[in-house]
Amino acid sequence: MLVPLRMAAQITRGGSRGDIEIGKKARRDAEHLERRWIAEDKAAGRMNPAEYMRRRYALGFGRT
Repeated sequence: MLVPLRMAAQITRGGSRGDIEIGKKARRDAEHLERRWIAEDKAAGRMNPAEYMRRRYALGFGRT
């Protein structure tokens, strides 16, 4: 669900262009979801997303 929220937020520039109401809601919902997931990962002792991506890039993954 995060990708469509982030895409809507990006397309509307966080609610400052186009469909302002949906853009603002999508931005808020995406940020809330990300904060929740980060807190859940930290509580479970999992690595944070930045560290995960650093390791993936170091192994050559994630590049198109």
